[in-house]
Amino acid sequence: MKFNIPTLIFSLLVLTTFASCYQQERNCTDFKTGKFISETEIEGKKYTSTFERNDSIQVETYEGKIDTREELYRDEVESTLNYLILRKVKRMLEENSRETQKVTSPIDLKVLLESHLSLKELEQQLTLKIGTVILK
Repeated sequence: MKFNIPTLIFSLLVLTTFASCYQQERNCTDFKTGKFISETEIEGKKYTSTFERNDSIQVETYEGKIDTREELYRDEVESTLNYLILRKVKRMLEENSRETQKVTSPIDLKVLLESHLSLKELEQQLTLKIGTVILK
């Protein structure tokens, strides 16, 4: 049996053209309103969210708690403030470190070391609150 190469290429081209035109039908209006459940698994733990949509609003319930714009805004503001405070604390630690190298009096050195310990503790608390922080 002999194959005609141009005919074979043409047949494959036509076949791939028709196969690539197939699209799964999506009807977005089915998901515009109603109650929907989203499940996600992270590191073996299953998280479930419930979304309820009507024509004008979507309400998400996560672990029995409703996320509203106010709560999201409050969380965002708190996170931003903690980040800015952490940056200030890091600057103060650097300044404290420079002053420690210049000090000559034992009493001044003791004060600087105590403030350094307080700043380090505050830095650790803020880092735990915020999560992973990368400062430039």
